Amino acid sequence: MMKAKFFLGVLVVIILCGCSNFTENLKESGIESYRGRKIYTRLNLRTYSGNVIWYTNKYYGGILIPAGSECIIRDVERKKITFSHNGAEYILIYWLRDSDDASIKMCFDKYFVRDHALVGLDDIRAEFRESVRVGIAEIGMTKEEVLASLGYPAELGDGMRTNVYSRTFMLLQNDWYYLTGQDKKVLMRFKANRLHQIIDWSQ
Repeated sequence: MMKAKFFLGVLVVIILCGCSNFTENLKESGIESYRGRKIYTRLNLRTYSGNVIWYTNKYYGGILIPAGSECIIRDVERKKITFSHNGAEYILIYWLRDSDDASIKMCFDKYFVRDHALVGLDDIRAEFRESVRVGIAEIGMTKEEVLASLGYPAELGDGMRTNVYSRTFMLLQNDWYYLTGQDKKVLMRFKANRLHQIIDWSQ
């Protein structure tokens, strides 16, 4: 009994220290200052049951929150960001691997920008603007246009899960896998920064 209480006490201390470290790193990252402030979504997001948004969009499905949508940051935690949009509250789940200030800022910057001009909607070519607006991909899109339309892929080539990688790193990769269902994916393959192939992929 005493041993169990000891280990429980140690576990509580570890959790409290982890929370304290995250709070300090959140301050150092500058992200804490965004609480309660207006900000904009950097790409299309798809919401699912309970207004949950995963770090990767499923390929279609859900309710679309368009890139460039105005929102208010409510809270930033180690595994999620809570924000409101059009009077509803949403939870973006992203799972930080490390809680240092650089990792916190990297995750936040993947999804949000303070200046609407930084969303990049004006850079989307005219022939793809409607596709981005409704959240679909088309052959010939740039990587940036696909990100704006579909959000981040679930995996990159070699099975690398994208929650721990920066936007910059992902833009250097040429194979992006989006989930379509259980054990089902679609591969977006790029060549010379243009979407070259869309391939149904089942495990």
